[in-house]
Parts: sequence; C-alpha cells; structure tokens
Amino acid sequence: MALSYPFDGPAGTYSQLQAFNQGWKAAVPAPFVPKPGTTGDGDSLFNKSRNILLSHEDKRAAGALVASLSIPWGHTITDLACGYHMVWPRDMCQSAIALLAAGEEGAPLRGLMFLASSQSADGSFHQKFFIDGKPWPGDCSQLDEYSFPIILAYHLSQAGLLNQFTRRGWCWLSPGR
Repeated sequence: MALSYPFDGPAGTYSQLQAFNQGWKAAVPAPFVPKPGTTGDGDSLFNKSRNILLSHEDKRAAGALVASLSIPWGHTITDLACGYHMVWPRDMCQSAIALLAAGEEGAPLRGLMFLASSQSADGSFHQKFFIDGKPWPGDCSQLDEYSFPIILAYHLSQAGLLNQFTRRGWCWLSPGR
C-alpha cells in the first residue's frame, strides 16, 4: 500500500506518476515522427530507442549524457566502479548525433555545451570523466574522444543550430585559450 500511494493512489495534488509522465512530455514537446513503418512495428522500436537515449542525460547537469546506465560486460571486469556510467565524449557524441537524427535538437545542443565546459585547457578531452568533470584515475588519451565533439559540432552546424555561436567561442577551434 505504501509503495503504490505516490504512484497511482489518491495523492491529491501531487502524484509521482503524473510528475514522471509530465517530465517526459516536457523533454520532447514535439517529438520527431518517422515515416510510417520505419521500424516495422508501428515505430515502437524507434520511440523506445529515442527514449532510452534521452534517459542517459543527467538530470542535474544539462547535456551530460553518460555512455550507458548499465555495465555491458557484467561483473567480469575489475572497473565496476566506473563501467560506462560516466561521460565518454565519443559515446556521448554518438548518442547526441543519433538524437539529432531522430529530430531532437535540445539534447544534442546541451551535449555540445556540456562538452565545451568540460574541455581541458589544452583543447583536449578526458577519455572518460565524472559528471562534475573530474577524470577517471589513470585517464588516458584517445583520438576519438577529441574528434567526436568536432563531428557533433559539424552536424549541429549543418542543422542550423549553431548560428548564434562564433568560432572564436569554441576552445577546440582555438586550443590553449
């Protein structure tokens, strides 16, 4: 009884279920609708995939998309404290580009802004880092972690979403700033 109350019971003016549903509707007020039959299942796969990608954005750090909410290799690897539930710029950009292709504009743009604010002084990005920007201990450099933010910026530019920004404002176009 206690567990059902906040979700679907007589909650009065506040209901967890209503707040949850309103949050999802507010996140995507006018969702992209694919051509009918795109996924062959009434677009259920498309909509679930988009929603799963959206669920990877941190609720307090706008634009911070973690690589995965799971540990895809299970409990067989020693870095269980990390897994993929951190920001990996490469994975984050791939999710943001997929969301952009699905018609979402806000999350990919927030993602690029988050990366710009998380960039190192020399223009590089950590391989993986916590939401607060602190790198994982033993951090290393990977070329794809540097290049994917540029690819994301290119796609956002092609979509006309970077018109209000100047190149001078982007650290990776002007390293060392």
